[in-house]
Parts: sequence; C-alpha cells; structure tokens
Amino acid sequence: MIVQLYEKFRPWSETGTVWLYSDPHFGDEEVRSLVPSRPTDEEQVRLINSKVGRKDTLILLGDVGDIEYAKKLRGYKVLIMGNHDAGVSNYQKRYYYENTITKERVYKDEDPEYFDTVFHINFANMVLKDNGLFDEVYAGPLIVGEKILLSHEPISIPGFLNIHGHIHHPLVKANHPNQLNCCSDAINYTPINMNQLMKSGILGKVETVHRATIDKATKRARKRGKK
Repeated sequence: MIVQLYEKFRPWSETGTVWLYSDPHFGDEEVRSLVPSRPTDEEQVRLINSKVGRKDTLILLGDVGDIEYAKKLRGYKVLIMGNHDAGVSNYQKRYYYENTITKERVYKDEDPEYFDTVFHINFANMVLKDNGLFDEVYAGPLIVGEKILLSHEPISIPGFLNIHGHIHHPLVKANHPNQLNCCSDAINYTPINMNQLMKSGILGKVETVHRATIDKATKRARKRGKK
C-alpha cells in the first residue's frame, strides 16, 4: 500500500505494485528514427510485462502510439494523456459480451433447428470481455497525493514531486530536483517501481505547498522589517 497516495488512488496499490512508465510511442517510426537503439514494439511490451504483473498497476504517462500494443500490457492500466494522444474515448476500456458457443459447435452437438435458441438466447454461453485498453484515462496532469503530481510534460510547481515523461534524452533523468523523468528512453525501457520510490524517502525532500507559502511570507515580513 502506498500511503502517500490520496485515498481515492490507494486502490492502485492494494493488490500489487504500482509501476511508472512513459512514451512507448508504439509504432512511431519518427521516434524510432531519432532513437535508433530503441527496442522493437514487441520487445518493449516484453520489457514492461517482465516487471508488471497482472495484479499490479501500470501508470503510463502519455504518448501511447499504436493502441494494439497497449492492449498487450499487463495490469490495471492508468493513462495520463500526452501531446501525441487524442480523444479520451480512444483509450478507454470498454466491455462487451462474447458468445462462447460457435455455430459449428451447435450444428455438431445440437439439433440444427435449435441453433437460434442456443446461439442467440442462451446467455449462459455469454462471457464478459474487454478491449484491453486503459481502466482509467486522464486528459491532463493529475495530483494523486499531497506532494505527488503526475503529468506528461514536466511541470515545476512548488510543493510537488512531478513525475513525468516527454523528455526523450537518455541522460535527462530530471531538469529540477523535484522532477522525475519516466520517459522510456531515459529509464532504459524498464518501468519504475513507485512503491520503492516512495519508500526511498524522496518526498521528504519536497516542502509542502503550505510550508513554501509560509516561508515566502516570512521572508517578505523580514524584508519589510529591515526597511
């Protein structure tokens, strides 16, 4: 359980580990041309799934690319949309019923005259399936804890650790002490374990918004006192 998350988001960590990843850009040949060393799309899926279990949560911080590859990713999937993602509904998980009994099976095992009854009305043969996409989709930045801000592009806001993507340079882990770059190219295509990140004490270095506000007010008061 990641206690630093607001109660609304704690279910992400109730059954397993929370993983952070960004910018897979599945099927994006332009990005591949800029970073020739990138693994193939299938390999990137394999690398992600080698960490993310079925009971874990995967938070993807934008720029998905071809959603057919996103369907292959494991876990409870959360998307913070990036600048290359368009249309929330295009990434949302949708459910549908599928009949497990085929026409061929009916004709083989049943009298053909009962086909319509068995195939169209017998709901015992229906199973609920989904399209494999994201369980939660957010169109923009999301504050998930007192000091935790998730976004695609880096955002510097006092009082928050900004976990983001977007910066593809492999050497740029952060542009600011309170930022963490989870772009695939910067983390060697290996998701970051958010549970371990929180246990590392990284939030202890981040002042709360209230503390920053009080400190600013104190400095202003001292300046006025010197005049």
